[in-house]
Amino acid sequence: ILMRIAEAIKKGDKNCLRNVMLCGSPSGGKTVMANIAAAKAGVPSFYLNSPKNQYVGESERKAKLMFDLLKQLGGFGIIDEVELIFPLNRNASSGDSGVTQNIQGQLQGFLSDPSLSGKTVLVGTSNRPNAISEAMRQRWTIIPVLMPLEMDFPQIVLSIANGLNPALE
Repeated sequence: ILMRIAEAIKKGDKNCLRNVMLCGSPSGGKTVMANIAAAKAGVPSFYLNSPKNQYVGESERKAKLMFDLLKQLGGFGIIDEVELIFPLNRNASSGDSGVTQNIQGQLQGFLSDPSLSGKTVLVGTSNRPNAISEAMRQRWTIIPVLMPLEMDFPQIVLSIANGLNPALE
């Protein structure tokens, strides 16, 4: 699915998925898969880090800067452990004088911006989708990432290696 999205972004296909949340166990390869898909399709990938800052106005400014850069440059925006980095539950009290609500508003605006279709995909990863409010979960296409059996690891590694370099034996 991620490879199809990356290829669609490379081609500018406005019908591709835009907001994808990979949900699965810790260390299941969610972030690695997103980076591999972006690299294989030749589109840039960026990590979006927590914009929270101790200085007044800085958190909001940092969030806006990250979203603006991703809009300009396109490609994959990756938010690892999205429920920890960005506040995704409006029902939880933050006690931070509106900073959390501002950042939530910026994220919601980014998730619903139709001008980004075919240019940018936001990939969130989570092993706790239940910590995300239903209203926020509905803004994402949730893709389960299952942990493979240990006996399948050699074949998986070989498949990835062959995908990166078909001449490899």
